[in-house]
Amino acid sequence: MLRKYDALKRLKVPLIRWGSNFRVKVRNKHGVISFVGNVRHPRKKDYICKQYKIKPLKKEFNYNYIAPRPYTTRFYNTKEEHEFAGYSEDKIYEKVQKLLERFTKTMRINIKLGYRVIDRTTGLERDYYPGSNTVIFESGPVHIISMGDVERKITSCMKAEDFAESVKYPSSAYQLKEINSATVVIDYKNTA
Repeated sequence: MLRKYDALKRLKVPLIRWGSNFRVKVRNKHGVISFVGNVRHPRKKDYICKQYKIKPLKKEFNYNYIAPRPYTTRFYNTKEEHEFAGYSEDKIYEKVQKLLERFTKTMRINIKLGYRVIDRTTGLERDYYPGSNTVIFESGPVHIISMGDVERKITSCMKAEDFAESVKYPSSAYQLKEINSATVVIDYKNTA
């Protein structure tokens, strides 16, 4: 069953099979019985609430939210992306080092950070997710030939760098609160 109908199923609203999809039987504003499939539309939600005598569907319909997974991997033809989310800064460094220690061939590595900043005057927090504008190595990917390079070029640089100075802020009123995610991009192409 599709996720958009999970809330209705929990509320015991009868769903009618309609081809490969589902519909809900309601009375429209003219009192005519009709079957709605687009249960996301606000007017259709009101029809469903009125027909089945349930409270407004706001919390129940929060099906768009998917909790972030702590570790995800994406594989492409010539590169891999490993994303660590929801960890402390020290734990991220540890996980990145463990990840890079298991590779045996030459590669190019770039690390993108995700961080949270806070406005010093209002206390407003903003999240920045790992992306092309949050890379650690501004000069481009770092070439790794041996395992000694991982410690020398990657891990020691990550621990020594002051990210409060290097991350990008929306304005000067913001300051770095925490680093909470990282994406490691490993590229196997053109490593020579």
